[in-house]
Amino acid sequence: MRKFIGAVALALFLLATSKPLAAQETPKKVTLSEKETVIGKLIESKDAKALSISNDYNHFAILTQKGEKYVVTVDGVPSKEYEWIVARSLTHSLDSKHYGYVVQQGDSMFVVIDGKEGKPYREIAPTNILFAPVGSRYAYYARPKAGGKWVVVIDGEESKEFDQVAKLSFSPDGKRVAFGVEQGGKQFFVVDNRVGSEKEFDKVAGGSFTWSPDGKQYAYGAVRDSKVIIISAGRESKAYKEATQPMFSPDSQHVVYVASPAENQAVVVLDEKEQKQYRRVVAESIRYSPDSKRLAYIASHNDPQGKEQMFFVIDGQETTPYDALNRDSFIFSPDSKRTSFQCVKNKKAIVVIDGLEGKDYDDVRLAQFSPDSKKMAYIALRDRRVYAVTDNAEGRGYDGIANLVFSSDGKMAFVAAKAQKQCVVVNGIEAKSDYEAIVPDNLTFSSDGKHLAYEAKRDKPMFVVDDVESKPHAGSMKGTRLTWDTPTSFHALVLKGEKEKERDVVRIQVDVTGG
Repeated sequence: MRKFIGAVALALFLLATSKPLAAQETPKKVTLSEKETVIGKLIESKDAKALSISNDYNHFAILTQKGEKYVVTVDGVPSKEYEWIVARSLTHSLDSKHYGYVVQQGDSMFVVIDGKEGKPYREIAPTNILFAPVGSRYAYYARPKAGGKWVVVIDGEESKEFDQVAKLSFSPDGKRVAFGVEQGGKQFFVVDNRVGSEKEFDKVAGGSFTWSPDGKQYAYGAVRDSKVIIISAGRESKAYKEATQPMFSPDSQHVVYVASPAENQAVVVLDEKEQKQYRRVVAESIRYSPDSKRLAYIASHNDPQGKEQMFFVIDGQETTPYDALNRDSFIFSPDSKRTSFQCVKNKKAIVVIDGLEGKDYDDVRLAQFSPDSKKMAYIALRDRRVYAVTDNAEGRGYDGIANLVFSSDGKMAFVAAKAQKQCVVVNGIEAKSDYEAIVPDNLTFSSDGKHLAYEAKRDKPMFVVDDVESKPHAGSMKGTRLTWDTPTSFHALVLKGEKEKERDVVRIQVDVTGG
């Protein structure tokens, strides 16, 4: 959950001194229609061992102990009971349509996918079940015999046996799969289950394997004779002392990585061509523009006095050097034309938008461009007051601000703390009602930008849409979010019930009309 940014750990709320802005006027009130569906029970006891919530917040699974047995209940429907179910294995697929877990019965282990039992093995690796990003594909590592070799089981089909297996990854479209193996002292990758399609190396950097966004290409790092090589499109790079994980552009047409030819030397390699050499390049700072035509990263060199100077390199051009740079701060606008990053000067944080420095602050968070690229906003702290800043122009100061979101049509909203209350602010105008608390992560616009919904608390939690309140409930489930299904309908998982240790998990569907 996002926290408020404010003085002292960016979370203290002090007494407000400014006069409140005028309440936001709503031309016509919306009407909320609610439908509740119980999909299970959340039990707070030693018998509850694990739970899993699907990414779309529509499904809920819980593992409980029932006497000497264990059972998984999915959306309120109990599955078969077993001697032992590995608690950390309970999971939903990334597309939320499937679930799975690992069972141990006697000396055997097997997976259960959507209620169907797989082949028994002597051992299943602790990594448990790996689902593809989309679709029903899944994989796991297993040993047919105790202490024996490993196989990779993909959609129920076994690979060859290997000494070691690791770092399996599905392509973004879920159609292809790759994993690293060790056999006879050599390491290599197996792609699409074709053993021998990739060369053997002394070592392969398992975590370096990268699929292109379209799933048609891949790249990875390997070690031969103590030197690092990057393999892309079947071609080997020159050997380097060190190299980072390769990274594809959004259009899948370019590959970039950082290589070190020698100590205190670093160079960005783009499409097999070395760029300008620097003392250091921060690989985590590399950013492609959304249209894949631009590239930015942090680099450094030493000044004549030997002091390291840091700067961004944008399209091959170096910015002004700074005392320090936020490595995660660089942003291209959605239309790829604008840029923003955060620097440090005299121990103060400054946001640089399109090359122009803004005011200095004690801290800056949540910097982002609007979807139409016309606005750039962030939350900033100075002298115990917190501001929402748009295009480097400050709004009113608050005791705290949490979250900051844009609608598709450019409206900006955030949660503000003033004295002991909280409210939502849209385009600088405060909502009509203040609340005891507002859940920042549940502040969200509908896809067309016409409605704003959030979860608030006054005595009891409720949802608020365009200043209209829903019926109260016991609070949304921890780790879940309010999710729009259409421009006029959203759902959430909430808790209901009077028992302190046992609550119903309820899916609330809220339909919005009017407005």
